[in-house]
Amino acid sequence: MPESYQASTINSHIADHRKQFMKIGKLIKPTDNITYKYVRMINDPNTHLFKEKLRMTDWLQITQYEDAEQCYDEFLEILHSHFESCFPVKKIKINKMKPRPIWNNAEINNINHKLEAAELIMRVKKDENSTELYKHLKNAFKESIESSVREQDAEYLKKATNKSKAIWVRSIRKSNIIAQKTKTRAHYHLRT
Repeated sequence: MPESYQASTINSHIADHRKQFMKIGKLIKPTDNITYKYVRMINDPNTHLFKEKLRMTDWLQITQYEDAEQCYDEFLEILHSHFESCFPVKKIKINKMKPRPIWNNAEINNINHKLEAAELIMRVKKDENSTELYKHLKNAFKESIESSVREQDAEYLKKATNKSKAIWVRSIRKSNIIAQKTKTRAHYHLRT
């Protein structure tokens, strides 16, 4: 268990629930955003080769040992050798971890801090002025996020070599988000 960690909840002011956040210290950050994983190559041709090697093995050589433990060790050594040679481990690249620049915006972070303070004031005071302030800041927060998304989309489109594909990809992503929101709202209305 790491020696230092921080745990807290984050109010996104968008959803009706809080997110859980845990920051663990003493982690080694990768130098690049590309990560790799190791996968054993188990497929039909390799399985066929493995079965063929097992079939071609002279298993009588194992019976030359009188000690059961030695016999088992020899069997395991042969089996492991065939397994390793037939099913090699391959290093494959995993998709890049993309940072979320929308939330790294100083304006959004500033409004979010004000919104958290306004929410606390609203809960303590429970008056109309603090509620109006909270609603105003919440709307400003949403508008700031939407503006940042629009800017990010414009930058993406500007850098894209195939503009038509870029517009199509972004519109599909947005339509999926809208569909999810509509589905969530429909679910909410059905429950209430």
